Amino acid sequence: GGGGGGGGGGGGGGAASSSGATVSGPSAAKGDDAQVGVSASDIAGTYEYIKPASWEKSTQTLELRADGTCSYREEGKTAMETFVSTGTGTWSVKGENMMAFFPQLTKEMNFKSKSMVPGIESGSAAQTNVTVPIKVHELVNAPKHGSNKWRVKQ
Repeated sequence: GGGGGGGGGGGGGGAASSSGATVSGPSAAKGDDAQVGVSASDIAGTYEYIKPASWEKSTQTLELRADGTCSYREEGKTAMETFVSTGTGTWSVKGENMMAFFPQLTKEMNFKSKSMVPGIESGSAAQTNVTVPIKVHELVNAPKHGSNKWRVKQ
């Protein structure tokens, strides 16, 4: 579920993230760390990052909400598996960076064939306390097209 937190830092950011935790203390700083002339509303929105690589294709989607919460989803496939990672969290701006924090990202993996490696099998795995930093200028100036960079989701 997810508490507010962060508040967007009062200024432009540069990364993406997702989480359900409430941010408090120094990490919830307003204005002080914000990039001048950029507000949370300037970068709140939905972004995607397309990786068209032949060995691992994936699409990451990051939604930054004006209330300081965010969500993250990555769908991808490799020669051996398909996977989906999801999580919710909070985001804020720290200087030139947008920091998205996710208490937990859950990755669901489905292997295309039986793995020959013991312990490697289809199922889910969790990563905890994941931070995704993105340069504020990459979000403020995000294009609508292109791959291997954050872009505005259409």
